[in-house]
Amino acid sequence: MNSNYLNCVEGLTGEDYTTAILGYILEHNQNEELLRVFTINNCNMLSISNQKTITNGRFDLFIESKNGCIVVENKFYASFTYVKNIHQLQRYSSWLDDQSYDKKTLLCLCIESRKHEVESIFRNIYKKGVNYIVLCWEQICDILNNGNEIQKELSGFVSDRYLRRISYEHGEVANMLNIETAKSYNKIFIMIERVKDLIKDEDIVINGNTKYDQGAYGFYFRVKNSEYWFGFDPKYWEITGVPFDLQLRNNPKKKQNERFNFSNPELYGKHLILTSNEIADDTMLASTIKSVC
Repeated sequence: MNSNYLNCVEGLTGEDYTTAILGYILEHNQNEELLRVFTINNCNMLSISNQKTITNGRFDLFIESKNGCIVVENKFYASFTYVKNIHQLQRYSSWLDDQSYDKKTLLCLCIESRKHEVESIFRNIYKKGVNYIVLCWEQICDILNNGNEIQKELSGFVSDRYLRRISYEHGEVANMLNIETAKSYNKIFIMIERVKDLIKDEDIVINGNTKYDQGAYGFYFRVKNSEYWFGFDPKYWEITGVPFDLQLRNNPKKKQNERFNFSNPELYGKHLILTSNEIADDTMLASTIKSVC
């Protein structure tokens, strides 16, 4: 995922960005299956515009040929817009209905979980002269995976960032079915509660209760002017191989313990990678936290 060049360019949002790259692929690459699902017969006869503006809206993609046109709206999780209480897809449908093309298509590209939503909207805005198509990114990504490297990169980027598709390797399944894995996982949460009790003293102030947040479970605490977080973070675990995360949340004026030297673009703050000996025992773990903070 980190090696995907699209992450280096795009930043944190991507409906417009992914649509633009998809338009480039449609215009410049000979992926016949991809052209077919977009109802494109001859890519040499295409003119593709990105973010084409009309009076009451803006198309993500506008694909034009000699005899027809396709308006493409790309939706991951954002809501559809309204102008004067008129739905976004209804405005596009009306615009197409007024055009003189022989073949006019309104195509909504969405994730599978929104397919029925879009189909319902299309039924309500149906106009006889317009063809309505719903395509799912899951299907598009499978097709892109059979294309060239640019297409595969787009598929990987969309899958990782938006589709949240999950599958397991056989080894991962074996680990999950091992009862010892479950026992160790439960001990992680018990250890966090135990450490919270053990580190309480006059110099360490616990901020609030232990909490679960976006897959992480832990608590904040302060030592003088510095704020820390200790707990379980699966993302940190995957990166470092250590389930427990001791994180420095702010940048204190005083010199901080040099062990807080691990940082990663996907993680906030500086982190300390605990050793196997330090996490094996609750009193040892609590003692380590006190000594480095």
